[in-house]
Amino acid sequence: APDLEANLVTTIDIGMQVEVVGQSYDNLFWLVKADEEIDPCWLEARYATLINLDNQEIAKIQATATATLEPLTIPEAPENFSVEGSCPIKRQGRNRWFNPTFTLKWEPVKRVTGYLIYRDGDLIMEVDPSVNEFTDGFEYKDKGLFTYVYAIQAFNEMGKSEKVIISASTSCVR
Repeated sequence: APDLEANLVTTIDIGMQVEVVGQSYDNLFWLVKADEEIDPCWLEARYATLINLDNQEIAKIQATATATLEPLTIPEAPENFSVEGSCPIKRQGRNRWFNPTFTLKWEPVKRVTGYLIYRDGDLIMEVDPSVNEFTDGFEYKDKGLFTYVYAIQAFNEMGKSEKVIISASTSCVR
């Protein structure tokens, strides 16, 4: 596993050459094939010197104990994207504000660096890959119908997925 506490799979002696088949996203580990009889295993990058004689690009691979040798590709678009609107009213003395709030939810996408969230075509937030819910809120003095077009896009080092777009409305009344 790409972890300093992981179990030892094999020993690679100083001066031994191994085939590099991938690299972790954070560049801290190489996925190497040390022996034909052993599955590829992770080697901490600081203990290796890379010799790339044929200048081939090395695939970025999700650093997990069960890493696959699939090359990193542009991520799929998030699925089950939904937006739910609400309008809580905030009162302070005689003052009243309408707070249209929109909660966005989606299914996580594998092998992503994060998600980009858009409102009415403008990027409003970049969130971590572990996040799959975001709340967007406003404060207005006037009541009314509030409508926004939201979009979400997954991204990684290879590029961005297609945007998933939803129009959402909420009504703020007394």
